[in-house]
Amino acid sequence: MLLKLQAHRCPNAQVLFNRALEAFHRSLDKELVIVTIEPSMERSVAGRLAGYDLPLQIAAVKASAISESDLELWQSNFDEEDYSDVSNIVTITIQKV
Repeated sequence: MLLKLQAHRCPNAQVLFNRALEAFHRSLDKELVIVTIEPSMERSVAGRLAGYDLPLQIAAVKASAISESDLELWQSNFDEEDYSDVSNIVTITIQKV
């Protein structure tokens, strides 16, 4: 399962993550990949998994630079202030254990 949060920031990013996590937990998928620019998302994911004692774990976290194509996509759907203060996209992979 893939959750691309694009330029969504908290609290919207957290709400979308919570919905995806519930769907993932009920699904047959073995992996949930979250792509986000929200700096606090890694901490939020870890806290959510620990706080609810779910049989899930963070398998990988990877950061990459925001590309020009990302910026072009976001320009028509988000305010520049949503993404102007970040330079990385973080990919968080959650796996069922």
